[in-house]
Amino acid sequence: RLHASTLMTIHNSLGVEVASRMGFSRVVLARELTLREISAISRQSQIEIEVFVHGAMCFTMSGLCLFSSYFGGRSSTRGKCVQPCRRRYTWKAVPGTYFSMDDLCAIELVPQLSRAGVSSLKIEGRLKPADYVASVVKAYRMIIDAGPGCDEHIFQQARQILNDALGRPVSTGYFFSDNPRDAISPTRTANTGRYMGRVTAIQGKQLRLSRRASIKKDDRLRIVIPKKDKQFTARCSGVIHDKKGGFNLELEKLPCDFRAGISGALVFKIEEAGEKKLKNRQEKPGKLSKEKKTRLKLAEKRAEEVIREILARHGEDATRTRDKTIRPELYIKLSDLSDMKIVGSLSLKAVIAEISRKNLQTAVGKMPAGLSRNNIIWALPSLVFEKDLGLLKKQLDTLLRQGFRNFQVSNLSHLAMLKGGRGSRGLNIFSSYELNILNSQAMEAMAELGVSCCHFSIETDIENMGKALLRSRRKTIFTVFGFIPLFTSRLRHRLYDSKLPVMSTRQEEYIWQARGPAGYLFSKSPFSAFGCKDQLLAAGIHRWIIDLSRFPSKRKLPRRLPSNLSKLASRFRGRSFNLVKNLE
Repeated sequence: RLHASTLMTIHNSLGVEVASRMGFSRVVLARELTLREISAISRQSQIEIEVFVHGAMCFTMSGLCLFSSYFGGRSSTRGKCVQPCRRRYTWKAVPGTYFSMDDLCAIELVPQLSRAGVSSLKIEGRLKPADYVASVVKAYRMIIDAGPGCDEHIFQQARQILNDALGRPVSTGYFFSDNPRDAISPTRTANTGRYMGRVTAIQGKQLRLSRRASIKKDDRLRIVIPKKDKQFTARCSGVIHDKKGGFNLELEKLPCDFRAGISGALVFKIEEAGEKKLKNRQEKPGKLSKEKKTRLKLAEKRAEEVIREILARHGEDATRTRDKTIRPELYIKLSDLSDMKIVGSLSLKAVIAEISRKNLQTAVGKMPAGLSRNNIIWALPSLVFEKDLGLLKKQLDTLLRQGFRNFQVSNLSHLAMLKGGRGSRGLNIFSSYELNILNSQAMEAMAELGVSCCHFSIETDIENMGKALLRSRRKTIFTVFGFIPLFTSRLRHRLYDSKLPVMSTRQEEYIWQARGPAGYLFSKSPFSAFGCKDQLLAAGIHRWIIDLSRFPSKRKLPRRLPSNLSKLASRFRGRSFNLVKNLE
């Protein structure tokens, strides 16, 4: 049985349709959907629907976070997120946890989710203490077992169990609103655990708390210094009540660099005494016997044979020769077709244009010089919520009737719109980096769905792309310049200001931009692969996209693009992301 992960960003009924076509029996929907949207999707689905009901919420849309990977090489889509959304930032001179969502809690909505046709409820358990998981599962199990007519006293018992589970403050997430303003509390710390009080004084390893708290020996605590954005965890080795009614904690450890400024620190209890926490422990591999080494080599050889057999069925060869003299084909992506005047004498293969009312009017009217139906690729938006599917279908029908055949898809749902409908034969379909293609088998899956040219994930590295292309002869394309959204969020909080930058504690600047149904966070520095142009060509990547569709803040489009590659490389500099280092 195959279940489609929430990281596949399936957020409408057509995405579920494509997942079903791929052989999935269940889809875990993106976590940013309303109850009404979930119900509409479920009614049209032929396979099971699963939704998240409890646990941590990402700030970005499920599957579209690039922040952790962009600045640390650790991919959130590969389960290695360093949680930059939980950190403190400064906006308009006010520090806060602007991107730290409250935890999700849908205990009250279990009956409604059942009526909406949801088959399974998902509880976050990864890296959580075993006692936390046990408590949360118990609470939801109580409500499910009570059935549709669940009594209020059972809800009260379940709520109390969840309150004792030592999580973050909770909200109902997006279930009641596509822009839930109460799902984020910038003035509050983003840490898990139950708040116990503030540190008012320190003496040795003893901390004096501002109030009496339910802390006992061997409880595990987290001590947070918000002003310095620093924290540490320690066991309580003793509780001392003095004659004046004071409440002192003795810690098993107190790092030296935390002593200064610890007065005013916040104390959270994150684990009760006597509870065992599951930890990921990687055992050191023992020495392999000669027999095991032989079996391992045979298994590796067989794996390579299987890959060659799969590729051979597509008429491909696992060995690929590359022409070192090949020059790149250049594509330019624009938000407005009227900006074609900046191209000048630069030789382009095609223009990628965002689908918008203005661009459609331009395309069906008098097109700018140098443009035709054959050299325009229409880019579909990565987020198309259920209520917007009808409009996008009409826009695509208009383009197909006008004879346009080239499209760029960024979500599985787009393939349901383009394949099998009227006028869909003979289309050239390009994928974008939002589909997170990282290996040859993903390329094969995309080809089976009708994609003609695959875009590698923007967070990949050159070595990985080279290996994938040795095993697949599918056409590929890659973005070599652009402002890449690190966050793509459905939340557009009133505090978010696109006119002022957001500053990290390391003085890194980010720019917020609200656009359509989402908000985007960009690094001040763009992504640029021009510094790796020789390595890209050597790896077999020779179709290049220069993405000028997003220019956040005060940066503007150039008046004219340079006419040759070396000048382009000099003009469009930026960070190379993970290209020259290995993605984790």
